[in-house]
Amino acid sequence: MSTYIKILCGVCLFCLCLPLSAQTDTLNIKKEVEIPAIPDTIPEKQFIGRFNRGITNHLFVKRKTWMTGLTVSYVGYDSEDTQFLSLLKDFDCDAKLLTINPFVGYFIKNNICIGIKVGYQNVHANLGNISIDIDDDLDFSLKNMSFDEHLLSTTVFYRSYVGLDRGKRFGLFNETSLSFNNGSSNYKRGSEENFKDTQTRIREVHVGLNPGATVFIMENISAELSFGVVGFKYREEKQTTNGESSGWRKSSGANFKINLLNISIGIVAYL
Repeated sequence: MSTYIKILCGVCLFCLCLPLSAQTDTLNIKKEVEIPAIPDTIPEKQFIGRFNRGITNHLFVKRKTWMTGLTVSYVGYDSEDTQFLSLLKDFDCDAKLLTINPFVGYFIKNNICIGIKVGYQNVHANLGNISIDIDDDLDFSLKNMSFDEHLLSTTVFYRSYVGLDRGKRFGLFNETSLSFNNGSSNYKRGSEENFKDTQTRIREVHVGLNPGATVFIMENISAELSFGVVGFKYREEKQTTNGESSGWRKSSGANFKINLLNISIGIVAYL
């Protein structure tokens, strides 16, 4: 009888231990499934008086990432390709604006980058002839005028990105830049005994605000488009005409509109 009692007690103990073991395994499996994923959004700090516009800033570029790229801007005009008002006669003019800016940057935080860029800008305009005829008492003409400017620049910039999707493909950015420009311009007009050649040495400091959009076209390569909106500029010029000093001037100003001459297209690689 005692043997049967012992067997019965063993079976009971086995049945009691089996559910506990199964429950423990279930808890372990549940714990592994509920491990939280790495967040793909960047929390925004709330300041006094700041509105919450409900924009979700997805992670676009991770911190400790290097980027290098090149932006190019070109604007050209040729009077042969356009038609002006009938007031202009014998209009012969061409102009171009070319800007090239290679740059390198480093992401100090997620979606936040600082960097440096160097640049070259060339402005060229040539007026062969223009005649304006309003009435018999008001008509005049200009001809043989040309302008050529070359500027070299060094710029430090700060960029803040906003990722628009979880796939890290589309984003917006805002770039604040401080530029130091140095160069010269050459303004020629007239001919023969009336010919004048004015050389100008230029030094300039420029603070700009350049928003833009970027999209990844490959795994580590993106294309971007940016344009200038706000600019503060201080400029110094020293001029000589036909080899003799003709004066100097200092100027400063601010621009609070979209600059159609400062639209840049670029390619960026992330390393």
